[in-house]
Amino acid sequence: MEISFEQNGEFVGIRTLTPRESCIAKAISKGLANKEIARELGIAVPTVKNHISAIMLKLGVSSRTQVALWFHSHGSGAVYNTRRIDHSSTATP
Repeated sequence: MEISFEQNGEFVGIRTLTPRESCIAKAISKGLANKEIARELGIAVPTVKNHISAIMLKLGVSSRTQVALWFHSHGSGAVYNTRRIDHSSTATP
């Protein structure tokens, strides 16, 4: 899942959630605890915590609640292709 982000109204770049991060974001949006997510995905709780930290960094949020709200707003199929093309740098013959 790709997430575009802006800073001060200017496009900065695109961050991509891995498939595993997308699954964890979905689980967070369902209200599952870290232990439940770990059990459901067959991974360790510290691994879940690492993924959640990466998700929050990529989404620019600071809480699980914000991850859940973002996921509910954008859904699992949200893909943004908003890369700005700078035409001034292309040479014209």
